[in-house]
Amino acid sequence: MDAAFRELARLWRPLLDLAQQHGLVFTYELHPGSDLFDGATFEMFLEQVEDHPAACLNYDPSHLVLQQLDYLEFLRLYGRRIKAFHVKDAEFRPNGRVGVYGGYQSWLKRAGRFRSLGDGQVDFRRVFSLLTEAGFTGWAVLEWDGRGICWGLSHVVGFGNGLLVRFDCDLHRDINRPELKHGTIQADEASHFQPGTTLPQGLRRQFMQESAAAKDETANIHLKSNADEGAPR
Repeated sequence: MDAAFRELARLWRPLLDLAQQHGLVFTYELHPGSDLFDGATFEMFLEQVEDHPAACLNYDPSHLVLQQLDYLEFLRLYGRRIKAFHVKDAEFRPNGRVGVYGGYQSWLKRAGRFRSLGDGQVDFRRVFSLLTEAGFTGWAVLEWDGRGICWGLSHVVGFGNGLLVRFDCDLHRDINRPELKHGTIQADEASHFQPGTTLPQGLRRQFMQESAAAKDETANIHLKSNADEGAPR
């Protein structure tokens, strides 16, 4: 294991040095199944890269819930390394059949699964408080894995640089249906880009163009689906 982390550090060290030279950082999102998935593995990596200042964290409490880590204590331990934040909810409800490993069950039947914000077990009041105490001033990015696929990008001023909202994924609907592949929430300039947003103009234009294209494609899919349903069999 020590040799594996030495190799991991060898691969990452040039990138970390380059990031530092340009005033940037890498934020590792600890995730079950990844090389870095909890505080202990992150510390093992930090030791090999000599506590490199560009080796930082993207804090996603949902991934810690699924591993049954104390996601609040995590903030107290590593708050100074957290430079990105995913607002994503999850739940862990073990029973006599399944636990942390999921038992190869479908997503809906696992003990641990992502939920829509507010439907899970993450105490976001404490999370936001502890992030503030740790001096976090970055974006809070809402990553929504919940009811119905929708794709969007919103900006709300009020926490750090603001709240950047991304909607994606699904738990409760058939994600193979083509009409669900594009957004059910459509963007408009007034509601999605409020005064004070720091998003670059180029990103704004790109997003609005992609949203319009998705809206047109979704409408065409719905028309075709309705026509197919009305065709004689």
